[in-house]
Amino acid sequence: HNRSCRLGDFAKLATIPGIKWYSIQKGKPESQALVPPAGMDLNVLSGDIRDFADTAAIIDNLDLVISVDTSVVHLAGAMDKPAWVLLAFNPDWRWLLERSDSPWYPSLKLFRQKQFGDWDSAFEQVYESLTELVHQRFGQELNQLSLLAENNSTEPYNADVMDLRSALEYCNGLMGQNQLEPVATLLDKLQLKYP
Repeated sequence: HNRSCRLGDFAKLATIPGIKWYSIQKGKPESQALVPPAGMDLNVLSGDIRDFADTAAIIDNLDLVISVDTSVVHLAGAMDKPAWVLLAFNPDWRWLLERSDSPWYPSLKLFRQKQFGDWDSAFEQVYESLTELVHQRFGQELNQLSLLAENNSTEPYNADVMDLRSALEYCNGLMGQNQLEPVATLLDKLQLKYP
């Protein structure tokens, strides 16, 4: 079907640091999750889903749903949960044309193919928006100190040695160097140490 894509199309998104991925795909394509794209740490929850109530419970605990046009995005929209929808060049009439929002689901953002079968263009749009979202989220957390790290060292961070303030200053310095991957790793470690 023209609205379907492969899990492999999500590969570029997996290169964005700081994201935990969950699959709630059901049916025949569910088997793709057994071999996710390189670098994608994919948590497969499909086996835990018995009905739409289970799907709704999972969506309710996610920061964002990214999917092609499926019942899952309609459910996320009905729940007013953020969801980004990848649409085929000639989508179902409900998505209208030439808009990035939905009048029925204000929490949804639409990403459209630029030409028939061109998932790369839609995923490129998602990649740019997701990179910006991650940068904003980490930036907000790191800018609370409103300090730049005096030491821009790229030495590995040791969560057991540095205190929280120093660690955040270190992350802020890395952000200034546009080193998002180590920042994501450090923030994950900090979250474990300072829940």
